[in-house]
Amino acid sequence: MHLNWWRWLGIANSIALFVWGSSTSAQIIPDTNLPENSRVRITDNIINIEGGTQSGSNLFHSFSEFSLPNGIAAYFNNVQNIQNIITRVTGQSTSNIDGLIKANGAANLFLINPNGIVLGKNARLEIGGSLFATTANSVKFADGFEYSTTPQTTPLLTVSTPIGLQFGANPGLIQVQGDGQGIRSRRIPPSPAIDTNVALRVQENQTLALVGGDISLEGATLKTAGGRIELGSAGSNRLVNLVPVEKGFSLSYGGLENLGSIKLSQQTAVDATGDGGGDVQVTARSLKLSDGSVIETSTLGSKLGGNLIVNTSDEVQLSGVYGNGNDKFPGGLYAQAEDYATGAAGDVIINTRLLQVQDGAQVSIVTKGAGRVGNLTVNADTVKLINNNSNPFPTGLFIQVRGLANVNTELIINTRVLSLTNGARISTSTFGSGNGANLTVNATESVQLTDLFDGQRFFSALTSQTQQPVTGNAGNLTINTPLLRLENGAFISASTSSNGRGGNLTVNTNDGVVELIGAPLTPQRTNPGGLYTQQNTRGATGVAGNLTINTRTLFLDKGAQISASTSGTGSGGNVIVNASDTVELLGSALGALARENSTGRAGDVIINTNKFTIKDRAEVLVRSRGRGNAGNVNVNADFILLDSNSRIDANTSSVTTDPIRQQANINLNSASVVLRHESRITANATGTGVIGGNINIDTDVLAAFENSDISADSNESLGGRVRINTQALLGAQFQNSPSTLTSDITAIGKTPEFNGTVQVNTPDIDPSQGLVPLTVDVVDVGRLVDDNICARIANSSFTYTGRGGLPPSPNNTLNSDPVWEDWRLTAVPRGREGGRDRGREGENLRNTDFVSTSIDEIVEAQGWVVNPNGDVILVANAPAIAPHKLRNSPSGCDVSVAK
Repeated sequence: MHLNWWRWLGIANSIALFVWGSSTSAQIIPDTNLPENSRVRITDNIINIEGGTQSGSNLFHSFSEFSLPNGIAAYFNNVQNIQNIITRVTGQSTSNIDGLIKANGAANLFLINPNGIVLGKNARLEIGGSLFATTANSVKFADGFEYSTTPQTTPLLTVSTPIGLQFGANPGLIQVQGDGQGIRSRRIPPSPAIDTNVALRVQENQTLALVGGDISLEGATLKTAGGRIELGSAGSNRLVNLVPVEKGFSLSYGGLENLGSIKLSQQTAVDATGDGGGDVQVTARSLKLSDGSVIETSTLGSKLGGNLIVNTSDEVQLSGVYGNGNDKFPGGLYAQAEDYATGAAGDVIINTRLLQVQDGAQVSIVTKGAGRVGNLTVNADTVKLINNNSNPFPTGLFIQVRGLANVNTELIINTRVLSLTNGARISTSTFGSGNGANLTVNATESVQLTDLFDGQRFFSALTSQTQQPVTGNAGNLTINTPLLRLENGAFISASTSSNGRGGNLTVNTNDGVVELIGAPLTPQRTNPGGLYTQQNTRGATGVAGNLTINTRTLFLDKGAQISASTSGTGSGGNVIVNASDTVELLGSALGALARENSTGRAGDVIINTNKFTIKDRAEVLVRSRGRGNAGNVNVNADFILLDSNSRIDANTSSVTTDPIRQQANINLNSASVVLRHESRITANATGTGVIGGNINIDTDVLAAFENSDISADSNESLGGRVRINTQALLGAQFQNSPSTLTSDITAIGKTPEFNGTVQVNTPDIDPSQGLVPLTVDVVDVGRLVDDNICARIANSSFTYTGRGGLPPSPNNTLNSDPVWEDWRLTAVPRGREGGRDRGREGENLRNTDFVSTSIDEIVEAQGWVVNPNGDVILVANAPAIAPHKLRNSPSGCDVSVAK
């Protein structure tokens, strides 16, 4: 059989390379499956790869084995017009590459080996285009041609563009090794990001794609300067589409079913940072990032930062830090605009079933320059954030604005369950003139924040904040969920510590529950936990936001707090609670405060609910300890109960008067208001010239017992006014001075002439109004007796017993005079009014005319008979038969038995 000379040359080169490779571990062996086969030529430590079959701008190579040891370079000596070098491995061996791969020009390099690819810690790239290292079975082209690793015949090669990677039933593993060198470079000032030559790197605006079965990165460093990094665990029998984009290629997987796993460990660094940040996309069944490993895309210049997108069907787990002691840095996912950059940071998007971030890891977007910060979006069935308290920073999700400009950015979590434990955080903040991002949580089942032990460095929290010295406004914080539960010091806060406005905090549970369980204060724990909007800094002009809760049930216990406060010049926010069923405070507090030395006014407290209960020293309060006015308390409820030394308190030390807005007033509107066991409703004032507030109570019933008081007093000035509109005031009374023995209502001033007023308004009710007058002439049963038969015989008598002879109780014996009474009303005869006694004189009424002649005449029974059925029948005339004696029957009254 005749063979072309180049085939003889290829065979000879293969034999020479095999002999050379036996001593150097290099195994780059061409096969003979192309019209023009690949050739290898060895020069020193360089393996020159020549030949192959060119079709248009595509150059096809085919090898039975392709491995490269450390210290050896494989050089694809292609012509300059080649756009794609497509290299397949048709044998059964894994490709182990620990040396340098080079190519001419800007050609993209496809390395296809379904058996697996291992890139060692010394593996390097010097190519002008993109790299696709894949364990797919074939590459598909736009004209339908498929370049497969299992060729059946010599192919007719295509000139069209590659459009996809087709995977077989069992794609091999892709493994990249290293020693964490990229992470170490990130820690060296002034390096702003991962930047090392010791990396598997492609050029700017090019794609580094690892697409296989499972993918394992162990201490590896993958790098592109503003290009694109694709990590995809495609799974079996899947087509991955290649889409040309500005930064190389974007990969599309057509769904997330039957994917494999991707693991980053041992301080792996995957980084697309550049003058314009690159894009990173991770697609798998699961992504596990540990040991302080990092995926990052940041911008260093004027170009826009790239996006970091993670799509997994099962889980994303991020954990661990790198470094020692306090010199630690968090692993995780990052998108940043670095110092002096004017470009915006990119977005981070995570789509998964479970997102679990723990042990110091973070997901973070930061802008330090003039550019806008990106958005952080999580779409997951469950989100769990778990801190371990051993690191100088918390585990969590963060957006920080440290630069000059930012508007309309969002941190959004869409989930079924959100859980934060042991000091984990979700936070948006601004440290510059740019506005902070809004934080929104949409959880269809629950949001739960829990701290489990004392001595924590951080406490679990959701926060939106501004920090000094800045002018940017904080973002709003909104939580939409059927159940919000905070325990053991966890808190949610929207605050400002600067001249920027604080954000609003809004909780919407619709028909659900808000449950806040506090914790005892300790030297480490200065916050018992709860919900807060705050202006934190003295002299700062930023206005605190409002705190609004829309729910069915609000429950606070063990010292938990709901508070809107100011410590500066800016005013505090309002606390607004709309609870369709119940608000219950047990040993907890809800209030709006102006703190000591503040000049801003405090906000109001507004509560709308059905049943409002405060017990066990709980408090609802508005208070000013500074120059600004205190707010007012407004409660609208069907029932209000204060018990066990609890109080509603409006207290002020402010002498400032506002003609538009009064301060320290309490307004209660309820069907019932009850105070028990030394509870208080007070609108008191403290300090010289400070006028007491007013108390207005509109209720059907006001009850105060066990030394429970209502007061609008002022120690150094005028007392306030107490106005009560009620139908019933029980237990409490007005006093000129309070007593511990009674429940008092007072409005006491500095001196008696400075006393305020107490006004109790009850309805003007006439007790006789609406009554129907009774007739003067009431029918007497005695008038209805026509003839007393017992009076016919001497010594007989007729007695009216009032019960018809029946005993008062079935347990009693019959009265000795069993007389039947007819209680039916009868017509009164004319001319008898006022003459009730004449009948007893024997006057006969039988022939008297009646007003109504339709009523039959009633005659007195003369006796009774018993018929054969045993029935007793009253008769007008008793038959003349021998009577049977009824026990104790009176003499002269006959009884007979009918035959």
